Amino acid sequence: MKEETVSDAQWHLDHSQPSQFLKYFDPEKGFSLQIETLVTRFRDIVSLCTPEDPDAPLLHLRDALAFHLVKMSRWWGFEFCPRALTGIRGPVFMSWLKAHVARNLEDEMLLDVFTLQKHTKAGSKAQVLILGLDKTPCGCASFAYGVDGQRLFRYSSLIHNGQITWCDEQYPDFASAWLAARSTHASTRPVYASAGAQFRAGLEHTWARSWYQRHFYRLDERTAVTFYEQACVQSSLCQTIFGQNAFKTITGGLALQIIERASERHVSVASILNENGRMTNNASSANTIIQQARDYIHTCIDVSQRPSRNDAINRASVSGHRRCC
Repeated sequence: MKEETVSDAQWHLDHSQPSQFLKYFDPEKGFSLQIETLVTRFRDIVSLCTPEDPDAPLLHLRDALAFHLVKMSRWWGFEFCPRALTGIRGPVFMSWLKAHVARNLEDEMLLDVFTLQKHTKAGSKAQVLILGLDKTPCGCASFAYGVDGQRLFRYSSLIHNGQITWCDEQYPDFASAWLAARSTHASTRPVYASAGAQFRAGLEHTWARSWYQRHFYRLDERTAVTFYEQACVQSSLCQTIFGQNAFKTITGGLALQIIERASERHVSVASILNENGRMTNNASSANTIIQQARDYIHTCIDVSQRPSRNDAINRASVSGHRRCC
């Protein structure tokens, strides 16, 4: 079934509110789907906006998504340049961002911590902006999460009469703090076999972080193949569901880049592997890459982009069949 491309303003007002697809306090929802959806919705909405009415709901939504692009870049630790990623010049993007935080005090406070720090003691580890509270799946423990003046994430399991005692450790992204909090909780339970798994998940997340940082890099074919091989090795070492799910999307995204380079050259995926890789049995590896890319499109690419991304796979597949004839 061919999927429809969404381009209606009212549809976006109904379905593209940040809270509908960004789950900041649940890293198990994964990085790729959330950021791919956010970037696509932002681009689509920008194309639909007109400047006649500065108070139009669609413009407010555009401004909100601009803020969440910056927030997600800090939350997950990926490199973000407005012009490179969205095609919007930096000053224009910043004007939209400022318009949003002018209407939202909570978001303005978070942006300030990550930028100028006008409202806090700059560089202070002791001052922590509370991001929110979260419970363990069993509901038997609550955690507070925050970001300090050094722009690093913190957690606390000690909440008494509204007072929070923050852990001393600092983390570069939210998921690292979230996993550390769960590891700490698991180690205090009567049966703490899961503590090792939580610690292992944190380790595997450190591997994934370097890939998230480069998520939007456009890779040449040689680099795409090399990175894919490296990610596959790390994926094979993952022992936790958290790590396995993360690397399933990482390898899938890299597989899609290999296919897109093949499609641009009108050659088969096997040819790309043969020219640039060190894999054995390139025909089998090519089929695996094609399937991984299809899975990635189905699970991580926003609905409006799926037809064009699937077309790239189809073109590469056709090139492969022709080459075999």
